[in-house]
This record gives sequence, structure tokens and C-alpha cells, in this order.
Amino acid sequence: MAAKISQYGLRYTAANKEGVGSQPDKLGNTNHPGDGGITYDSQEFQPMLLTIEEASQLLRISVRKIQRMKSLGRFPKEIRIGGSVRWRRHDVEQWIADGCPKLDNRQ
Repeated sequence: MAAKISQYGLRYTAANKEGVGSQPDKLGNTNHPGDGGITYDSQEFQPMLLTIEEASQLLRISVRKIQRMKSLGRFPKEIRIGGSVRWRRHDVEQWIADGCPKLDNRQ
């Protein structure tokens, strides 16, 4: 696996498959065609707002489990930015520190 950390603290990883080469750009960054995913380097950058996928990775549970917990009022309240749904990292971390209590945030 090849890894590259961007200026924003995002680590891009992708398996370098046979026949698929990595081409450096003008700045020397390596471009991985068909990039396999983005992870956050916890020492450099942690977003203040989490997508459902990022919350899922943080908690190590499925996206569907978060959706079920949300519908039952057992997950911190989301915020909406335009059409996007996000959770405040601080709210999720505080919820974990409090023992993951039922919050009754049903819509």
C-alpha cells in the first residue's frame, strides 16, 4: 500500500495494482488512480464535523447501526448544512465519555 498525507492531513491510500502506475504531479505528489479511500491522520488533522461514514469509523460500527441509533434517539443530534448532515466531533466524543446514554433526539 502506498500512502500520502495531503496538506489538510488527509492520508490517501491505494493498492498499487499491476498495470496501474502512480504518476507524480508538478509538486511531487503521487496520484493514485482509483484511490481506495481517505483516512485522517489523527496527529495532524481531525475535522470538527463528521459525516456518517466518519462517525461510523470513529465508533467502529456500521453506518446502518448509526442510522438505527439515531432513529431511536440514542445518538447525538446532527446538524444540517444545506443538504448535508454532519455531527459535531465534540458532541460524539462527549457522548462516548458519558457512556453512550440514550438522548431521545427523535425527529
